[in-house]
Amino acid sequence: MFCPNCKAEYLAGVAECAECRVPLVDALPVIDHEHSVPVYVEVITYNAGDIALIKSILDDGEIDYQIEGEYFNAMLPPVQPVKILVPADKVEMTKEILKDFNLTYLGIHT
Repeated sequence: MFCPNCKAEYLAGVAECAECRVPLVDALPVIDHEHSVPVYVEVITYNAGDIALIKSILDDGEIDYQIEGEYFNAMLPPVQPVKILVPADKVEMTKEILKDFNLTYLGIHT
């Protein structure tokens, strides 16, 4: 028996997940990872002035990415920094590619 929410496995005879309080199922659905949508993870927050260069570096490394707050940053930079999100399985590669890049936010070296 499995919890469809947290994926915890239970012994036969248990009907409800102790943590999630939802009914258990006999088996979890099989996930087709080849056709599933990637989970994006925030890798860095940075200065809007660095956007074009970071995009170029990630494009060259063939890393898919999403940028959150790219245009909103121009209105309220101290409140809403720009964020780069990459697929979870590309986080380490992205960090390696960007490790020597001097990132700044509002002139403060991060």
